[in-house]
Amino acid sequence: FLDLPNLLNLDARNLGTNILYLTDYWEGTDRGGDPPYFNKGDYLPRLDLGGEDAFIQGIAAVHQAGGRVILYLEPFIIYKYSVIAQWNGDAWAGRDANGVEDTTYPDNYTMVAPFPDWQNYLVSIAERLVGYGADGIFLDSYAWQMNRPLQCNGDTPGKYTYTAQQYAAGVLDLTRKVRTAIQSINPDAIVMGETTAGPIALRWDGGLNADFGFDSSWANNLERLTASPVRYGIPEVHIFSNGFDLNGLQQMCAAGHGLALCNYWRTSFIYNFAQHIKKLVDIRTTYKDALIHGAQINQPPTGNPQVVAYHYRGTTYRIVTIVTIGSMNAIANIDLNPSDPGGYWQDLLTPDKFFPIGGILQGVPLSTDEGGIRVLLNIQRRFPF
Repeated sequence: FLDLPNLLNLDARNLGTNILYLTDYWEGTDRGGDPPYFNKGDYLPRLDLGGEDAFIQGIAAVHQAGGRVILYLEPFIIYKYSVIAQWNGDAWAGRDANGVEDTTYPDNYTMVAPFPDWQNYLVSIAERLVGYGADGIFLDSYAWQMNRPLQCNGDTPGKYTYTAQQYAAGVLDLTRKVRTAIQSINPDAIVMGETTAGPIALRWDGGLNADFGFDSSWANNLERLTASPVRYGIPEVHIFSNGFDLNGLQQMCAAGHGLALCNYWRTSFIYNFAQHIKKLVDIRTTYKDALIHGAQINQPPTGNPQVVAYHYRGTTYRIVTIVTIGSMNAIANIDLNPSDPGGYWQDLLTPDKFFPIGGILQGVPLSTDEGGIRVLLNIQRRFPF
């Protein structure tokens, strides 16, 4: 835990961010035979990493170095061998209408979102984690786990019975309670989670996106983003994602979404393309007026089905992002009409300049890897070049 500033300086800042998202920070149990990560429920800082005092000191050192820390918290399950499960697992475990225990995750009890005792306990854990100094909480599973008709015994078997709608409302209510509680400790604390689809998107500060969430063996994996209706129509909803490769990450970036930058493997594309990814993050931060806070006003036609473009307008900047959604080199003609502001367009990733003819940027080349994205800044001054 005392080495957390190294993670900030050697990993996060190498990718252009100052935010650490920590999982697997909690103590395990000598029962069950699983690694510490599986012991969800108690969330006591791991002794082999320094324990509670070192955890607090490590987070404080990250803050002193200008960083922020978000901590994992699981609201859907508790490990059957955790301390809280030993105390309350049987009473809190979710069950179907026949009283049969839900076994979505073996060796875990399923928690019933609207159940008051569980809500109070989870809020208390979130308060303790932010009390350590954390700047936010990541709620795993929510809102993947919605609309579950479940009951739990509590102090009386069958007393607490919830419809699917009541369960979903409980997810939203519990999320709101966590956010309210931690912001009473730190007004700037945030809540994120998995996934940000549906009404939960307006109950927290951002969430993961699953368009690139699974490998190609999943038939519903889109692999290509041809539009960004959420960024266009509901910009207050904040989405974060990576993709399984650089192309997926660049598609997310071009579409105006946040980058998760999460990968455990040092040989992954995140690290192989760290310098390029840092440029994208720096551009998104520098030109946040348009790319984060501005309006995505339209999608200019590209003349190529393998290329997608997005037009952003802020109070100061105009930016057009162009990205290939295919796996080969491509040429695009970007039709800015009727929103062409005039001037020329400077690529923020390369020295290339593009001059529209009749409102069209003609012959914009895109290649594989780093060259698969263009971020064009509108420059009103035509001369000198």
